Amino acid sequence: MEQLRSNNEQMDPYFSSTSQRQAQRYFGNLVEKYQPELIRYACTFVDKQDAEELVSDVFMNLWRRRDDVHIYYSLQSYLYRAVRNACYNKRSSKGNAICYVSLPQDDIRCEDMLNPEERLYCEDTRIKVKRTINALPPQCRKVFNLNRNEGLTYEEISQRLNISVNTVNTQLYRARKRIAELLKAS
Repeated sequence: MEQLRSNNEQMDPYFSSTSQRQAQRYFGNLVEKYQPELIRYACTFVDKQDAEELVSDVFMNLWRRRDDVHIYYSLQSYLYRAVRNACYNKRSSKGNAICYVSLPQDDIRCEDMLNPEERLYCEDTRIKVKRTINALPPQCRKVFNLNRNEGLTYEEISQRLNISVNTVNTQLYRARKRIAELLKAS
C-alpha cells in the first residue's frame, strides 16, 4: 500500500502532478485512513447512519472537486471541518437551527479520539458551558434546552411555550452569544 503523506501536506499539488490511476490510489488510501475517525467524529453530531452517509458524501464531493479544491494547511483539518459543516447542514435541514454534540451512538466513544490533555480541556469546557447555561434567565434557559436537548424547532418551541417565533430566535441568540463569549474568553 502506498504510504500517505503527513497530515500537513497539500492535496491539490499531488493530484495535479500524477496520473489518474495514481490519484485514485492515493485518494482510496485517504478514504481508508480517515473514514473511520471521521465517522466517529460525525456521530457526535448525528446518528451513525447519517454519519456514514455524510462522511461518504464529503469524500465524494472532494473527489469530484479535486481540481478546484486548494487545501493550504492540514488535509485532516479540512476533512474534519467539511464533516462538521455537513453535520450542521443536516441538522439544520431537520429544523434544528443550532447544533450541539449529542451522545455517541452504539459502541463509538468520542473520548477514545482524545488524548488525556484534550479530555481534561473538554471536560473543563463542558462544565463552564453547563454553568453558563444554568445562569441564563429562566425563559432563555428553557428555550435553549428545548432546542438543544429535545431537538425542537423554533416553531415547536413557540407553540409549546406560547411565545412568538421571533422571541424563540432572540432567546436562542442570547444563549448562543453568552456561550460564545465564555468560550472566547477561555
